[in-house]
Amino acid sequence: SARKSFPRGFFEVTTLEIDLMDPERVEAVQSDTEDDAPRPLMALIPDPLDEILKRLKHYFTWVSDLTIRNIEDYRMDYRFVELRCNDLCSFPCVLLCHGA
Repeated sequence: SARKSFPRGFFEVTTLEIDLMDPERVEAVQSDTEDDAPRPLMALIPDPLDEILKRLKHYFTWVSDLTIRNIEDYRMDYRFVELRCNDLCSFPCVLLCHGA
């Protein structure tokens, strides 16, 4: 289990502040030979927000005060309603702020 790799109590935090990394994207690599088609490489962490929300749901279940910064702008349109209704439904208050 991944939990065994962390100190006791690590997943029992009640306040969590996160600055999301930018998504990792890897360019497709062109083959040297004509018979090999270029193969796109998968991104390592294509959606940091999705990754942290999974961890929140399955590992950080005690969190009651959550701050997430550096959310990509495109996630804050109609997709936010889905996040709010599903992944963030256990939080009684969610405040969405956009900083310039």
